[in-house]
Amino acid sequence: MLENFYFEGFEVISSSFKEINIGEEGFITVNTQDPEVSYEKVDDSNSFKISMLIEAKVRAFSGPRREDPDESDLAFESNAVFTTFFSLSDADAFDEQFVQDNLWYFERFNAIALKLVTENILKHTSLSYLPIPWIAG
Repeated sequence: MLENFYFEGFEVISSSFKEINIGEEGFITVNTQDPEVSYEKVDDSNSFKISMLIEAKVRAFSGPRREDPDESDLAFESNAVFTTFFSLSDADAFDEQFVQDNLWYFERFNAIALKLVTENILKHTSLSYLPIPWIAG
């Protein structure tokens, strides 16, 4: 069935960046809400257009990695709302259970989109040099 899936890209709806206190070393945390999934059947075919609305918050903290970072160590915060687009061909049906059964597939592309969105946000800041690791919510 996955051979009938296609990732068609993403669109940024809104983004923000706030630089607070950049240090020499640090770590990143990523928080995302469960995507808001919507889909529609393409007229006169067994195809579906699928979109996922994602809200993501990427936060960087100064100092060594720790489980419960202190807000006073916040180096920067980046927020983004974006939609990823997929299509599914040759399918008789599509529903929420289908998304759950193939969640790993959607999550991989959503993580790629999140990385690209975050890199693009940082490109326009004093942190344009900062490499962003592969991140997932």
